[in-house]
Amino acid sequence: FDNVLSGYPYTKCSVPLVLTGKWYEAEGRFGDALAIHRKYYPLFTGLFLETNPVPVKAALELTGHGPAVYRAPLGRMSDGNLAKLREIMQKLDLL
Repeated sequence: FDNVLSGYPYTKCSVPLVLTGKWYEAEGRFGDALAIHRKYYPLFTGLFLETNPVPVKAALELTGHGPAVYRAPLGRMSDGNLAKLREIMQKLDLL
């Protein structure tokens, strides 16, 4: 996670790596994989509330993998969007 926090651009696959395991376990079972995707879809959309990779870094910071480092021209998430992201992650039991 250190690379993600210091600037390397990762998208939705960066945050809950546990999902990768869940999708792997569902290999060959389309219905199960789709159910996992649908469950976490709010997170995927939440990770694009602002310019990527800012929300991804914020999510990692929220889960204790921070503090996030932002290089110009990127900055911290707005308070409103950070609250939305936090709420999404709490509803999914990621926090």
